Amino acid sequence: MGKNRRKYAISTKGIIPARRDTPFTYYSKLEDFFERGVDIESRILYIGTAHFSEDGDDLGVDARMAEYAIKGLHILNESGKDPIRVFINTPGGNISDGWAIYDAIMASSSPVAIEVYGEASSMGSIILQAGDLRLMHPKAIVMVHDGYNQNTERMPTRSHESWGDWSKRERKRMYELFSKRSGRSISYWERRCAHDSVIDAHETVKVGLADKVIEYPSRIFYNIRRNSH
Repeated sequence: MGKNRRKYAISTKGIIPARRDTPFTYYSKLEDFFERGVDIESRILYIGTAHFSEDGDDLGVDARMAEYAIKGLHILNESGKDPIRVFINTPGGNISDGWAIYDAIMASSSPVAIEVYGEASSMGSIILQAGDLRLMHPKAIVMVHDGYNQNTERMPTRSHESWGDWSKRERKRMYELFSKRSGRSISYWERRCAHDSVIDAHETVKVGLADKVIEYPSRIFYNIRRNSH
């Protein structure tokens, strides 16, 4: 595996007893977590579907998810410097909103561990690469691909050409990121992303897009130190 963007150290600790909260603070914490995906005391941020379409479809990575993630990371960074745990489960979605979440994690002044539950597909696989520590739960998957062209509306020819050029640049940026974090060649990722490539948890570690599979029933607490930014 290639060198990671930042160094980290892992240590195990015992489980810290939960604090006793008043009913008001307890339900306030629940609301913060279930409505906005942030738990300040536990330093956890959940990145998942923020809302569904009228037909009940999972909208995945979109502007609302990016808004919650960016605001949540800001709050957690302002409240302390201890490591942040990001839980992610997403089928992917909008490219620009995904890169916004990626940049917000990269800009974090606190070290960030990202844990994949369910899936980190498409744009989710890119967000995962922002973590100082990238963890897969045993049944989680990652899916990488070149993406889909959803812009089928009528537009001037040169606009089509412009969007086509942008798409090529985005694919190149993705290949370069995967190559940097995995230590594998850009041509390797060009081949893997030519179609939907579904990768299970252990293979994700093997190809270099994650660092470790969390094995049960052990409960590991990660103390990550950010050495450079």
